Amino acid sequence: GSIADKLPKDEHGGVDADSAFQHMLQKHKIKIVNAQIPADRLKSTQNQLVGAKVAGMSSALDKNPDNEKIRAPIWVSRDGYILDGHHRWAAVVAHDLKSSDPVPMNVKVVDMDIKKLLPLASSYAKRIGIKQQGG
Repeated sequence: GSIADKLPKDEHGGVDADSAFQHMLQKHKIKIVNAQIPADRLKSTQNQLVGAKVAGMSSALDKNPDNEKIRAPIWVSRDGYILDGHHRWAAVVAHDLKSSDPVPMNVKVVDMDIKKLLPLASSYAKRIGIKQQGG
């Protein structure tokens, strides 16, 4: 019955809150810029990743570097920290290590430093009913 329960779901039943989050940021006049950034220039805010998930995504990129699901934009702060999309980022890093043809990350850069963005995003997720997950 939460707000998140009414949002679109992915093929695994996970909530897709991208549009709602972007709308909230725009409502608060926080600028968002679509860009491409080399994966090795981004910094993680998460220290737990599911290795099998990253390996599977990396393998899929090896077969098709234009894989739309993996290449979908991830959320980053203006100081280069990843807010959401760590598994896709790690898959691109792994792919780039094996390939002579690096794949740039498609990103949505939020015009905030991570120290302000992370609490804002956590508060928003909690308010709409998305529980924080661990790896």
